[in-house]
Amino acid sequence: MKRFTKSHCIWRADYRNAGLRSGDRFAFMATPGIEYISCLWAAWSVNAIAVPLSLKSPVPEIEYVLQDASPSVLFASDPFHSILSAANQNHSIDFTTPKSDFVPVVHSPEHTDPALMIYTSGTTGRPKGALHTCGSLSAQVATLVSDWKYTESDCFIHCLPLHHVHGLVNCLVAPTSVGASLRMHEKFNPADVLDDLMKKDEPRANILMAVPTVYVKLMEEAVKKGVDKLDLDHMRMVVSGSAAMPKPVNNRWKNLTDRDLLERYGMTEFGMGLSQPLYTSSREGVGLPMKRKKTGVQARIRSDETDQIISQEDGREVQGQLEIKSAGLFREYWNLPEKTDEEFTEDGWFKTGDQVKFDGENFHILGRASVDIIKSGGNKISALEIERVMLEHNDIKEIACFAIPDEFFGEKIAAVIVSRSKINEEKLKSWCKENLAPYKIPRVFVEVDEIEKNAMGKINKKTLKKIHFPDV
Repeated sequence: MKRFTKSHCIWRADYRNAGLRSGDRFAFMATPGIEYISCLWAAWSVNAIAVPLSLKSPVPEIEYVLQDASPSVLFASDPFHSILSAANQNHSIDFTTPKSDFVPVVHSPEHTDPALMIYTSGTTGRPKGALHTCGSLSAQVATLVSDWKYTESDCFIHCLPLHHVHGLVNCLVAPTSVGASLRMHEKFNPADVLDDLMKKDEPRANILMAVPTVYVKLMEEAVKKGVDKLDLDHMRMVVSGSAAMPKPVNNRWKNLTDRDLLERYGMTEFGMGLSQPLYTSSREGVGLPMKRKKTGVQARIRSDETDQIISQEDGREVQGQLEIKSAGLFREYWNLPEKTDEEFTEDGWFKTGDQVKFDGENFHILGRASVDIIKSGGNKISALEIERVMLEHNDIKEIACFAIPDEFFGEKIAAVIVSRSKINEEKLKSWCKENLAPYKIPRVFVEVDEIEKNAMGKINKKTLKKIHFPDV
């Protein structure tokens, strides 16, 4: 674990001698910490486009990004040089070497200049390069600082991957913009992060942002250490995002810490969009649009049945597809103009692809329309809702639900389960009848030792379906 504070944030690396120029893509695999943020600022100091690469991806996935982004220059910290060299074999892109000298930023970028290309997680299709401008990135940072009250007094525990907006923008770029301190973990280790949560030395951590899987691992580690109660009175924010937080997991966290996790909703294409209130005793769903003046987020719901925008003004419950408008919206998918046009409405709103419910006060995420919404026997069912309920079963550790074809119902629900002990399927079905509506009960169960996830703790259900149901 490395720690750096405000004094580290005034440095800028000069990579112009490496041939990096305005508009170039600069792809890098850097050790989390000073080296990583220096790569970002090195790109931005010459108005180049930063392309952060996953530190855990296999060679073929990195090679795909190199082929798609066509960077002019590569950088790899020592631990990652061999894997990036292997991915670069068919591309022959020049490597740059870190310089010992640092110089002030000399370029004044325009609002519309491209600055950052982040690849989508690929849970619903091949990863796409979402190109952000200086303006969209600045708007995201300004919204976070305003709505979540970031200041130089904050100290973040950073244990997230840095090639997604959660780790990169929420927990690195935005905090350093106000001079906050960071406790950087090069990789997530539950014992180390739990230790950081309990440490009292200065600067004492007061913000943690993570994915649901991280909180599950932290609670398991607390059990190992014999911790019955975790005192988090010093923590200003404890946030969960990037994947849906199952209610049973949040309840277990509350029992351990006496506080709810703050949930929010965001995407690679626009950063953070919806958030529960920062200061409240009750948190429901994923809250409301983040509202910083000028850069705030707007959200609306489009009906699946009529394809018209549904009014949210009368306080009734409505459901449909979520669309977002924000100064933080990306400019385009790299080299995919038709896909970019397809994902925007004529009046400039971004189609998130997520189904939501608005209960009159808060938004609730029902899941990706392409993988989490199951249409069975005339019913529209949220796979996430089924997963949340079934995680309350004592023997279910993890679960992923999705649709497979059915001649009679159109689609039926399949459940892939990681159990704490061997599950009796008949008893499980009886339990489901007591806790789920009949049409929400899975008809097919598959028990596995592990459900594979990506770096952000997300499950690729399309891949999971191909593995366990290759003929459907």
